[in-house]
Amino acid sequence: MTFPDYVNMVLKMIAEGNENHEIFEQLQKLGLREGEITEVYNAVVGMISSGPESTELIIDELYDPRRRVFLEEELEAIKAVPGLYKALVWGEITPGDFERTLSDFSSGN
Repeated sequence: MTFPDYVNMVLKMIAEGNENHEIFEQLQKLGLREGEITEVYNAVVGMISSGPESTELIIDELYDPRRRVFLEEELEAIKAVPGLYKALVWGEITPGDFERTLSDFSSGN
């Protein structure tokens, strides 16, 4: 697995409601050392804490869910519908469908 794969996995686990220790244990099971886990955590925290000013949305073929920074309301929507992000990552829905659904759920909060 590559670094972006680990970041993506942690984002998915957060969206699914996993606790910090569960995420840490899963990364250890995958063979990451403590320093590498810290690097992944820092990247994820950086993405989440960047806030609305740096939220990137890349449409069509250039859409990369690993570069997508979520607003607090969007994270709450992802927690409420944990299968949504998973469906995007696994290609079960298009990025456009993901964004529309995310927008619908996050505006309802």
